[in-house]
Amino acid sequence: MGKKVLFSFVGEQDPVSQNTQEEGSIVTLYRHIRPDYVYLFPTAKAVGRPSDTEGNARETEEWIKQLVDPNASIFIRPLSFNPASYEEILDVMYREIPLVLNELKSQEEDFEIHLNCSSGTPQLKSTWLILTHGRYIPNPHLWQVNNPKHVSPEERVKEIKVDFIEENATIDRMIKYAKTGLFGVVATEALRLKDISVNSSQKYRAQLIFDIFSAYEKWDLIKYREAYEKLSKVCREYQGSRDLQETLEILERQKKYLYHLQSEQEKETMYNIVDIYFNARRRFQRLDYTETLARFWRVYEGILYFYLRECYKIEPSNLNQSADKSKVRGLIGFLNMNNANVPMGIYNAERALLEHFEDKAFKRIMEELVEVERGISKERKRMKDALTELREKRNHSIVAHGMQPVEKMDAENAMMLCEKLLERIILSKEEFDLKQYPFKEEEYMAVLKDILNLS
Repeated sequence: MGKKVLFSFVGEQDPVSQNTQEEGSIVTLYRHIRPDYVYLFPTAKAVGRPSDTEGNARETEEWIKQLVDPNASIFIRPLSFNPASYEEILDVMYREIPLVLNELKSQEEDFEIHLNCSSGTPQLKSTWLILTHGRYIPNPHLWQVNNPKHVSPEERVKEIKVDFIEENATIDRMIKYAKTGLFGVVATEALRLKDISVNSSQKYRAQLIFDIFSAYEKWDLIKYREAYEKLSKVCREYQGSRDLQETLEILERQKKYLYHLQSEQEKETMYNIVDIYFNARRRFQRLDYTETLARFWRVYEGILYFYLRECYKIEPSNLNQSADKSKVRGLIGFLNMNNANVPMGIYNAERALLEHFEDKAFKRIMEELVEVERGISKERKRMKDALTELREKRNHSIVAHGMQPVEKMDAENAMMLCEKLLERIILSKEEFDLKQYPFKEEEYMAVLKDILNLS
């Protein structure tokens, strides 16, 4: 077991209460837990401050050493703040606590922190709860020392159970991570919630969140088969749960969509093209602009390949496997391809549609005007020119042949073009729109909040 360390603010009733003539909370708590070190944080003397507790801290140190433990290790660290102002107290403590913790780490390999929540102003007392909730102090024990007028001597010191504080902090983190699509982190936090909760219902719900978000993590990593199997298992196990009706309806829609993805076909389909588009959007939410741009080009290639298969019966990933052999011979000659067994790529797919087949619908789409981001303004450009500009950005970036970073503006333009191309080419031929995609932020956030009983 590590060394015990007591942290405490200092109040006007330390070391002895003038009201009860009993020892104050610091001395009482010292007798109870027998810490190896004590850090006292009195309010420092200052001009214009009506009261300070530096003197009380010195008296408390003397009292403990004379009447309790002559070998007590007590460190007094006066702090300058208004003891009635949360803003001032927290501003100082956010800086002070790391200094003390680093000091302890340099002296001890292992230690446990004990917090006195009964000395000082109401704001000072509750500051320990705030710091604990924010995880600024590692796994502390919180103590309340009750007024001796109201309790028996054996009941005067009581540990404050902070499971609910840690549970709320864990749930807050789960919400934050889910919003940015960090599904694996949410699953890890769910296991923590299950471990710390003393409520059996909360443990049950935490396990459910872990199961679901583990499936979501696989989905996000494009491991569709594993995601489908995990989500199907959840749907089977919780089928008929009346209190999770909304969640189960969402999960069923997601499972149905995953069914179309889980075969992990090599050829593009409407389902996997749309899924990669939303995968790119999640990367954009995480500010990962490089991966956003990389996924855009995969979606665009998929759209071109899908179009060539549907309209011209040729196989762009391997022209020799095309159904319409007559079209292939002319196309190979036009593109001057030495090896028809290799994928055409984006450039040749564009040339095939625009120059060889002279596809009127595709030409109209390329001539459409779009608004591209220009920082504080927008510029109207033809879609083909916007694509050319984005291709040049890509070629000079780490996505392709260069080392330049991908800027937010480039990622925004990529997502805009991606959505428009999907709507014009893929979704115009299918009875589906992007609103029907079941793995958007509002869906997985609704699942999380429903399970946690959050509005």
